[in-house]
Amino acid sequence: MSLSGSQSINIHGGAHTLIVEWSASQNIGGNYSTVTANLYIKGNYSYSTIYSGSVAKSVALVINGNRKNGSARIDINGTEKRLLLSHSVNVGHNADGTKTFRLEGMLNSQITWSGTYYGSEQWTRQDWSLNAIPRASTFNQSSTTFNMDSEGTIYINPASTSFNHKLYMYFGNKKVLLRDNAPVNQNFNVRFNASDFGDQIPNATSGVGVLLLETYNGGNLVGSNQRTTYLNLPSNYVPSQPSVTVSDESSVPAKLGVSKTAGIYVKGMSLLRFNSSASGVLGSTIINYKVQIGNQTFATGSSTIDADLSKFDVGTGSLNAVVTVTDSRGRTNSRTVSLNIQNYSAPTINNFSAVRQNNSDVVIITKPVSVSSILNGSTNINSYTVKTEYKLTTATSWTVNRTENNSSATLNLSGFNVANSYDIRVTLADKLNQTVVQASISTAKVLLDLNRDIGIGIGKMHERGALDVGGDMYVSGIIRQNNNQVIDTSNYNGYFDSRYNSKFNTDFDNRMNATFNGKFDSAYNNKVAVNYNKNIALGYGLQGRLVKRGNTVTISVWRQVINWGGSGEFKLLDETIPSDIIPVHEVNLILTKNAGSVNPPPMTIHIQKDGHMYFTNFNPGTWVHCGTVTYQLI
Repeated sequence: MSLSGSQSINIHGGAHTLIVEWSASQNIGGNYSTVTANLYIKGNYSYSTIYSGSVAKSVALVINGNRKNGSARIDINGTEKRLLLSHSVNVGHNADGTKTFRLEGMLNSQITWSGTYYGSEQWTRQDWSLNAIPRASTFNQSSTTFNMDSEGTIYINPASTSFNHKLYMYFGNKKVLLRDNAPVNQNFNVRFNASDFGDQIPNATSGVGVLLLETYNGGNLVGSNQRTTYLNLPSNYVPSQPSVTVSDESSVPAKLGVSKTAGIYVKGMSLLRFNSSASGVLGSTIINYKVQIGNQTFATGSSTIDADLSKFDVGTGSLNAVVTVTDSRGRTNSRTVSLNIQNYSAPTINNFSAVRQNNSDVVIITKPVSVSSILNGSTNINSYTVKTEYKLTTATSWTVNRTENNSSATLNLSGFNVANSYDIRVTLADKLNQTVVQASISTAKVLLDLNRDIGIGIGKMHERGALDVGGDMYVSGIIRQNNNQVIDTSNYNGYFDSRYNSKFNTDFDNRMNATFNGKFDSAYNNKVAVNYNKNIALGYGLQGRLVKRGNTVTISVWRQVINWGGSGEFKLLDETIPSDIIPVHEVNLILTKNAGSVNPPPMTIHIQKDGHMYFTNFNPGTWVHCGTVTYQLI
């Protein structure tokens, strides 16, 4: 490689030489060389004199394909050297600064020398390599991966010590200058600030970019070099700690007369609502909220999360609720909120009784109660009332005897006619629930009461029918209705007791069912007790057998093969249940499933106190379904 040179060719039988001499200057910023060439003719001997007079000959110079034509006289004396043509061209270099070019010189002398005529073009041609122009400098780095908010070490190998350099980091849509006028031939450190680059990876914790070194000659960009570089966001960049407010969105606060945010939560009844607020960091967004109470987890994409204590048992006493937010990078932050879940059971009246005192008109009512305390600080705010009512058994309306507040004394009430039967009803109501118990008071007990020509009372005063019996009957013989045998007691070894003889009960029920159109059951007070005995729809074609006996309801599913296509937790069904068998609290019908020897987890039908039904099922498909649930209406 060079910046000057000379090339030649002998012409006219060696008497003369056609010479091209060249030189070049370089523009580093422009990445080109200016090549200047001169075309000469020279005599090689003393006898090489040419006399051409005033006749000009054709000449040409070609530099890197750029041709210049001209004409010149070729008169020389002996070994004289004569300039024929000059030409200058800017020759661009390759991107790496290298360049090879072709240089050509031509003379068409059209002379006769030593008896030979030279009438054609004579050329000298040669390829030359120019000195490489320094281009972009190169660099090394201490690692291909750096953590944001930390430093990395760089070493620049300059293409020329006269160059200056700028080091940039391209990351996402950002180009950040890390070092201006960076030093060369030595190590130096640069810092990758998370504030510069973190928002370029809102959904990830690492990303890829390039370190870019720009090389300048003065103020002109010479070129650049780059290296692939990875950046990691440190683990301390997490979403903000959530702010949390907790309220009870059930009817409990209103019934207790306290604020929703008073912090009074009741097991089995409160609906805890967690309203949270948090923000992402460096471009991330919050995508999930989660509340963990004990072993129960409630999660949603919304900042509002409900924990329904009527459906989930999270325990009682002082508990911690951990509210966790997750951002689009998968990073989390949490806040712990203290809760006090107060234990609660619906009020009950234990060992309730109402009896006549010594067969008199005085009735003794015993009604010990059990009521849960609900504390606001140290004050019990769950007050209760006990209302005692009575009526004649034959009457339809009740009379209130008294209402007690926060107490329940044993009552001795007079004025209950010994010739009449009465019903006694006691209603215990606290702030959240109530319970009702009822008892019947018979007439005064007598061995035999002859009520004129109306009827006879045995064991009690006569009130109704021809024979009004108070107590157990022991019969030996045949019981008839309209001369038709109802039961032959002789089949029971001479006596029977309908409370303990199952064969008698079965026979008696069969006979009485024929009389009362199939609606008689001696096990339920010998009244019309079977209110329902029919199928109901439970969803997705599943049928349940509904039997209601008094206040007892049984729903049974017997080995049905259906395709239950629904999946999810607590999903609403279109079907509802009859209004007169709605439970007081949620009732859960657990259905086992199988297909041959395959037994997936059971599913649940949740029967609500508003008549709606929901289901929880995570194994949809065709299965054999079985299950039974029994509950009381009161």
